[in-house]
Amino acid sequence: MKILIVDDFFFVRKQLRAALQELGHHDVDDFADGTAAAVRLTASVSEEKHYDLILCDWHMPGMSGLGVLSVCRSLAPYRRTPFVLCTADAAESSVVQAIQAGATDYLTKPLPMNTLAERLEKILARVMPPAAASS
Repeated sequence: MKILIVDDFFFVRKQLRAALQELGHHDVDDFADGTAAAVRLTASVSEEKHYDLILCDWHMPGMSGLGVLSVCRSLAPYRRTPFVLCTADAAESSVVQAIQAGATDYLTKPLPMNTLAERLEKILARVMPPAAASS
């Protein structure tokens, strides 16, 4: 399973990567800004090396997570790819906005490492076929 992390804070990218590795997922790319991630997603379409899961911060300088989500959903291979928005904004209206924009799920930061691993495991189990969730 190929996973993309997008967050402007190095520590958050490191924490997400560690939680994914704890769950056995090592094919992970990360970007510090939405624009670079959008460029990578677009390039991956022609390369036919698609991501299976995208974890993206909402509030970043430049292109926001909603912008990355919009680019993602405009690309045919990514119209149904699980896309999880991660943010410190826990307001119900933000969760609704994220889901209406096409996000698969929503993670509120910060999460303790054990909670993060549990949430990611549940997200992976829900959105991926059984064989892919364990790869």
